[in-house]
Amino acid sequence: MADLGFLDTAGSSRDQFGEYELSQLEEFLSRYADKFLKMAQRQLNRANKVNTGDLIDTASVNVESSSLGTSMFIEMLSYYKYVDQGVRGTGPNNRNNRSPYKYKRKMPPLRVIEKWIVDNSLQGKQETQTRKLSKLQKKRKTVRAMAQKTSTKTLAFLIARKIKQRGLPYTGYFERSFAEAFRDLDKDLANMLQASVASNFEILVKEIESGNNS
Repeated sequence: MADLGFLDTAGSSRDQFGEYELSQLEEFLSRYADKFLKMAQRQLNRANKVNTGDLIDTASVNVESSSLGTSMFIEMLSYYKYVDQGVRGTGPNNRNNRSPYKYKRKMPPLRVIEKWIVDNSLQGKQETQTRKLSKLQKKRKTVRAMAQKTSTKTLAFLIARKIKQRGLPYTGYFERSFAEAFRDLDKDLANMLQASVASNFEILVKEIESGNNS
């Protein structure tokens, strides 16, 4: 979960922003969140880490305003951090030395890998394309070929053991996308608020002039 309660430190509150400005601010943050989710999806596709699509499909963004300020919360499935940072393996062929997470005694859950095998094997069976296959298509065909030679439980155990030894690679799909999507947040926010203040000032002047002429 990412909390962008940046307006608290800026001293912005509901007293300083009218309902219109808060609505505009919430819309502004929602556009940034949508930009982030699209970038994260592209990063996952590029890293060939899409299976069911649940990691992005179930993500939710909430923008909340109170007397203390405005915050944005990005919520994802709890395992997103392992896909993002990867997991260090236990064997000599470990391929991730930067992750704060590490396999110890337990292997990855076999039931999850069994489902992954069944899903990818089914997708591989339904795949009719034979040339210029994507990485995902090649992976599904490979899984199907292996599943035809070995039982699902045995194959799941072998895969889990290999993952534990080698670990899971860093993708940075969340970390990189977040940094890129929100890189210009401060500048764009300042421009938006400046434009809003100027617009409201013009409206206020017109209301005063209208009152004086009445």
